[in-house]
Amino acid sequence: MDKIWYILTYLIVNALDLGVTAKYMDFFLGKLKVQKNRARITYILCYIIGSLQYILFPIPLVNGITSFIILYFIAECYEKKLNRIMSTIVLVFMFPLMCELVLGLITDGGNRNMTQNGYFGETYQLICLSIMQILLCCVVTSFKNVNSKLQLPIGFNISIILVILLIYCMELMIYMSKDVSQNIKIISVFLSLFILMLIMYMYDLMSGSYINSIHTKMMERENIYSAKQAEVLRKNSDSIRKIRHDMNNHLYVLESLIDEDGENVEAKKYIEQMIGKINQAKMYCDSGNVQLDSIVNYKLSEAAEKDINIELITKLPEIIEADMGDMVTVLGNILDNAIEAAQIPDKDRYIKLDIKYKSGAMFITLKNSYDGRINAKNGVLKTIKSNKIEHGIGLNSVQEVVQKYNGEVEMEYDDREFCIMIVLYMNNYC
Repeated sequence: MDKIWYILTYLIVNALDLGVTAKYMDFFLGKLKVQKNRARITYILCYIIGSLQYILFPIPLVNGITSFIILYFIAECYEKKLNRIMSTIVLVFMFPLMCELVLGLITDGGNRNMTQNGYFGETYQLICLSIMQILLCCVVTSFKNVNSKLQLPIGFNISIILVILLIYCMELMIYMSKDVSQNIKIISVFLSLFILMLIMYMYDLMSGSYINSIHTKMMERENIYSAKQAEVLRKNSDSIRKIRHDMNNHLYVLESLIDEDGENVEAKKYIEQMIGKINQAKMYCDSGNVQLDSIVNYKLSEAAEKDINIELITKLPEIIEADMGDMVTVLGNILDNAIEAAQIPDKDRYIKLDIKYKSGAMFITLKNSYDGRINAKNGVLKTIKSNKIEHGIGLNSVQEVVQKYNGEVEMEYDDREFCIMIVLYMNNYC
């Protein structure tokens, strides 16, 4: 009867452990490369095979080999290279093993039972083991920078595998030895567990360093691109201004010639329409600052084409001691968001932009109409746009520039108007 109860408990605990394994796999490997149904079938088959092996052939060595093979087949469901898969398998294999060793030593029962019949301890020990694994999983998955999308160097993954295999072999020799005292075994197990956590910390640290490096490079590229784009826009704006001036003169001459003939009424009407359209094109911002004028004119012209009313107040010097790529990033992103939000069917559409530079600080206030929908969570605004990644990157870019200049950003809104206020302290930028 005790054995039946033990087996039933094991089956329940094994299902929980498989859930912990799935959590680890999602954490380290991320996206599935197979359909979800196929992954579920793989997990179910691995559960059945593992359970049957443990119940029918409870031999420690066979237990370990079966667990490793099961982890490999589960990991094959995920989109990662072999070195990443193997390092994940070794880590996930070691976590429950360390829990078993710790529990076995603390209760002073795991070593005896495991060496006698292959089963791990008593029923209560199975339950305690499952609780320990769940707690360890929570600790491991709390390392936020271990990004499943990040591909670390192959050398790092191989190092993880070799170090963990060394720990595994050392612990088995110490644990199974009758000549080693219980205190030494306990110290070695906790030391190995500490090394595992240290590996996770290094993993997290390296992942964070890679993420920051990649993001810095992306920001630099974005700034270079924005500056080049602004220069192109400035040249285009100058060319368009000259063409518009010359075209206006030519059209007025043509109109006067048609008036002299008194004929071609339709041609005269068409020329008048063309003159009207040319005169509609305007330079909204003409401070003399190349990049700022270009991005503001470009974005506000885009807004005007979408029937959005525009109000602009600017007080800017020609030269500002700051990275103009950063200024273009801020204005470009907030104007993009404002233009998209202001496109409300059958309602008043408007954008009000106020940019001032005073005492070494840039003050930007942007107000726009919107449909009143706001997604706020824990005081933080979230995008409601379909392309959340793209809009998220834009908002993050603005926030990073604000932090770079030790600035401030504040948002206010009601059911019809959204307002963002940004202050950038140029004197504090270094």
